[in-house]
Amino acid sequence: QAIDEVVVDLASFITPTLVVLDGTRLLMSNGPTGGSPTDVVPGHVVVAGTDQVAIDAYGTRLLGLSLDDVSYLEKARIAGLGETDWTQLALFKEITI
Repeated sequence: QAIDEVVVDLASFITPTLVVLDGTRLLMSNGPTGGSPTDVVPGHVVVAGTDQVAIDAYGTRLLGLSLDDVSYLEKARIAGLGETDWTQLALFKEITI
């Protein structure tokens, strides 16, 4: 399975007008189909934007991952689907809850 390519292909067909990342609770291990309450930690953040790649790149930070750990992000950036460096976005604002 070439899941990275599949994710990039899907992202190229669908251009969202708004992307929301709910990081209020983070499943840190045994996901996405497994896990237990002990695998969940509070995240206290919600992120919204129009750049689906930037939002996912931000999410890697919440999970303690680097961009190298999530290879579809660089493939999506190269395909022109968004920016992996979310810190360079002009209107980016992090809201902690």
